[in-house]
Amino acid sequence: MNLVQKIKKLNYKIIDCPSCKQHLRVPIRIGKTLRVTCSKCLLQFDVHFPDPFKQIVFKIKQLVVKIKKSNLITKIMYLAILLFIAFAIFQTFYHTQN
Repeated sequence: MNLVQKIKKLNYKIIDCPSCKQHLRVPIRIGKTLRVTCSKCLLQFDVHFPDPFKQIVFKIKQLVVKIKKSNLITKIMYLAILLFIAFAIFQTFYHTQN
């Protein structure tokens, strides 16, 4: 696979129609919800591509509230959890684009 093909692959995701299981190529629009029409059965359904950065910010805000009310050991534990969540979200985001 050459560089141009790899770049094009990052812009689309193959999904299955929930009704007939037809494979559909859908453009990735981060943070957007797309209305997709199956070319085989004509079913219309929505596909959402969440913004991983917004997810991380939301998790950080939740943890900051908990951290402010906790002791040092708990703060360190929350920091480790936060780093794990950030890593998992980024890994999921990049895995879905490949």
